[in-house]
Amino acid sequence: MSNPDWMSAGDSELFWFTRKSFAEEDIRVARRFAKCFELIELGYYSEVVVLSHSILDDVVQEMLKHQMKEKGLDDVSADVVIRGIKEQRIKIFLSALLELVSGHSLEKLWSDGNDALAWLNTTRNKIAHNGLSAGRSEAGLANFVSLKIIGSLAHAGLVGHRFPKSMLRTAAGEPANHASGLPAWALADEPAMRQDPVFGIAFL
Repeated sequence: MSNPDWMSAGDSELFWFTRKSFAEEDIRVARRFAKCFELIELGYYSEVVVLSHSILDDVVQEMLKHQMKEKGLDDVSADVVIRGIKEQRIKIFLSALLELVSGHSLEKLWSDGNDALAWLNTTRNKIAHNGLSAGRSEAGLANFVSLKIIGSLAHAGLVGHRFPKSMLRTAAGEPANHASGLPAWALADEPAMRQDPVFGIAFL
């Protein structure tokens, strides 16, 4: 099995986790996404969609709890708010609730973010509840959506997670290489991606 593309871009990428002077807390999510890329190479595409969705959910919940504590809520109260939202959790987390506690929303941070998130939620639910078998393009797209949303949150100063820059590039390239008729928000060529403000904040 060959290394995922994001691991074969030279020493600066291959040894990114050990050579970058980040705290472990800053790169632990990147380690989880590294597992997603490994699973793509092994052909576990449906598992990647579910896992990348789960990573995003975990990051968003942690972020919101931190923001609520900053507003004066204790841990128990923050947990009650988070656990009390049962339907369309991440959508609500990244819209009304995020705007309430921080003044930000996914739509403000990434104009196509709501459409991308809707695709991720729908695809994950079809896999989890309807037995959908995802392909390589869906797996790559799921990684791209989750990474781009977390990167957008980092750009707004809401999370501190950092990733190898080639992770986003590779995630964006997977769908383009393995599918046609992609949604507009999935089409990001290299020049456009390098001009994206999240690229230099979360992806280093």
